[in-house]
Amino acid sequence: MIRQNIIFTEEEYMDKRVVGAVVTLAAATALFVGAVHLKSPAKRFENQDLLEGDKIRLDTNGYENIQEAVRVEDTDQTVKGYVVTVKEQGYGGAIVMNVAVDPKSSRVLGMKVVQQSETQDLGARIAEEAFCAQFSDIEGPVYLAGTDVSETIWESLQDGTYVVRTETSGNGYADELEMTVTDGRVTGLVWDSVDEEGNRKSVLSENGQYVMTEEGLTWKEQAQALAEAVIERQSYGFLNMNDEGKTDAVTGVSISVGGFVNLLEEALLEASGDPEADFELSGSVSGTAVDGVSGATVSSTGVVNGINRALDFVKMQME
Repeated sequence: MIRQNIIFTEEEYMDKRVVGAVVTLAAATALFVGAVHLKSPAKRFENQDLLEGDKIRLDTNGYENIQEAVRVEDTDQTVKGYVVTVKEQGYGGAIVMNVAVDPKSSRVLGMKVVQQSETQDLGARIAEEAFCAQFSDIEGPVYLAGTDVSETIWESLQDGTYVVRTETSGNGYADELEMTVTDGRVTGLVWDSVDEEGNRKSVLSENGQYVMTEEGLTWKEQAQALAEAVIERQSYGFLNMNDEGKTDAVTGVSISVGGFVNLLEEALLEASGDPEADFELSGSVSGTAVDGVSGATVSSTGVVNGINRALDFVKMQME
C-alpha cells in the first residue's frame, strides 16, 4: 500500500481545523442532548436494569421510604411487574435499592443495591452479585436465615415500656422482663429473677452469692448478653433452644433461656396493641429465608426490610 503525503497551505490547514472543531462540537452536543433525553426521572436509579418494558411512574406520596416506583408494561400493555426504589437505614447510612416485584406482589423478581455507605469488605458486600442473586424469583416476604419469622408482630410494636412477670416457681424465683420500644424497635431489655424475699439474681450473682461457675460469665452478664443479642437482631428465633431451654447461639450464655423467651413473647404481644392476637411467635410462615452478610446483621436487615417494604407497596397498588 502506497501512502501519499498531502501538503496543505497554512490557510487551508486553518480552514480544516475550524471545520473539524465545528463537527466535533456538533457531535458532542448531540451526545449531550441524547444523554439528557435518556435520563428520564423514572430511570434515575437505573430501574430499567431489572425489568425491560414501558415504564409508568406511580404516585409514591405518603409512602414512607419509597423514593420512586414504576409499573413495567409489555408492548400489549400487559403488566410485567413493578420496580420500587426503597431507602432503608443501614449501619453506615442509607441503603438505596431497586426491587422488582411480580404483578401479583407475592414474589421478588430481583434486587439491586444502587447506593450504600456500609463498611468496606463487610456491610458493603450487600451490593455484591453473590448477595443480591439470592433475591431472584423468590417467594415473599423474605427474612434472614436463623431468625424468627413472626415479622407481623415485630413490625407492629407501639412505643413504650412493658413489664411482664411470672409467678414464683418451684425454684423459689419469679422471672420478670422489662422491654422498651422506641420508634417501633426494641431498644431495651432487662431480664431478672426475684426470690420471695425480693433478692434479685442479678445482684446476688454480682455479689458472689449466686455462682454457677467460677470461670464463665455471671448470671447477670449472661442475661445482659442475651438481651443485647436480641436487640441487635430484633428477633429471637436465632436462639435455637434445646429441650432443656438452653442455647449455644450467644457466646458465654449457658443458662436456660426458656423463661426469657416466654416473657419476651408476652411483652411483644402486649406491645403489639392486641394482646389477644393469634401470632405464630415460634412457628414458621410463608416466605423465603436468605443468608445475611456474615458480621453485618444491620446492613443485611436493612436490605430485607427494604424488600418487604417494596412488596407491601405493590400489594397496596393491587387493592
